[in-house]
Amino acid sequence: TAPLVQAYFGTGGQPSAWPIIRATLATVSRLAVIPMQDLMDLPASCTLNQPGTSEGNWQWRYTSAQLSKLSGDGLDCLKRWILLYDRTGTRTIRDYSEHPETHPPTP
Repeated sequence: TAPLVQAYFGTGGQPSAWPIIRATLATVSRLAVIPMQDLMDLPASCTLNQPGTSEGNWQWRYTSAQLSKLSGDGLDCLKRWILLYDRTGTRTIRDYSEHPETHPPTP
């Protein structure tokens, strides 16, 4: 499945979460959650939770050195995608599960 994932997200075989981050932000879902480890392109050793284990979970913390790697081009790219995919949080969200007469469209 790895070649299919690489082809779908266009990773070019490079070990980076950024193509998947972009795909996540591009979804129509109201909420997009991106772990800090992925934003910083950290290795699997920085995982927050190891499934199937009962110890050592939920202890990972980022360092200022790791956070500084998110500045510059990475941060600029993230800002562009947030604007491009309308993830600023300023848009009114309508609950489409409610009957239309509950909240008539605004002109």
